[in-house]
Amino acid sequence: MSQYYTQEQYAALMQQQQRAQQLQQYYQAAQLQQQLPQSQYAAAQYVVQQPVQQRTVQLSLPADAAPGRSYEFQAPDGRTMSFQVPEGYGPGMAITVSY
Repeated sequence: MSQYYTQEQYAALMQQQQRAQQLQQYYQAAQLQQQLPQSQYAAAQYVVQQPVQQRTVQLSLPADAAPGRSYEFQAPDGRTMSFQVPEGYGPGMAITVSY
């Protein structure tokens, strides 16, 4: 069954369809703009550091050792390290220092 429109009805119908297309394009563009900011950010990057292997060295405290006093020693890898004598330690005692 065919449907006939007057010139005014046809013009109104075409205008309505054009407006619907414009609205659809507008909403699609708005959706795209909402998605763009999220895609503009780079993905978070994480750097996982390998745990540093803790090393220890056993030392004998010198004759003038006292709690709170600081001393330096040379680690096997050549670095100069320091430590503080803890409470309860004194001259001639063995101490394990972690570095």
